[in-house]
Amino acid sequence: GSFAMLFYGNEVIAYVGKLADDAPVTAAGNAEVSAKNETTARLIAGSLNVSPATLGVGLTVGAIANGVGTTDITRAETAGHINVGGIFRQIAENDVDYLSVTVAASVAPGAGGNPIGGAVNVIDMQNHVESVVTGQIYAIDDVNVLARNNARLLIVPLAIAVGAGSAVAAGVAVSVIV
Repeated sequence: GSFAMLFYGNEVIAYVGKLADDAPVTAAGNAEVSAKNETTARLIAGSLNVSPATLGVGLTVGAIANGVGTTDITRAETAGHINVGGIFRQIAENDVDYLSVTVAASVAPGAGGNPIGGAVNVIDMQNHVESVVTGQIYAIDDVNVLARNNARLLIVPLAIAVGAGSAVAAGVAVSVIV
């Protein structure tokens, strides 16, 4: 059998000013505060069991954990007074792409063997995206505040159990998204 795990945490912050202080932002045209996180995670694991024993088990477990013990935060933050009169944009964007492929195979070539193949995927996604303006905004024209979370997830579990004249052949695939 095999067991593959991937743990990670990201923190991306773009801000103007401090939370406790006034930090005026004046824009009679263009001003932009931006924070962007792009993460790609690939987890590929497999196992193969070939045995003439009475019971043969092939098991693969794959786990992707995002934000466990750490924070995955994408934040654009502006504190204070904002006097726009033109274009002011504030963007926080998180773009993640997960792929988890687990393959487990068990082959019992002899008579009387009982093969069991099992594949398990566990995905823990904790993405936090925010665009915060603390203070006041005086605007005569354009103001845009945006927070976007784009998450893509593809899970491919495959379990195969093959036996020649076996009494029992079982293949189980389980996927869990937390």
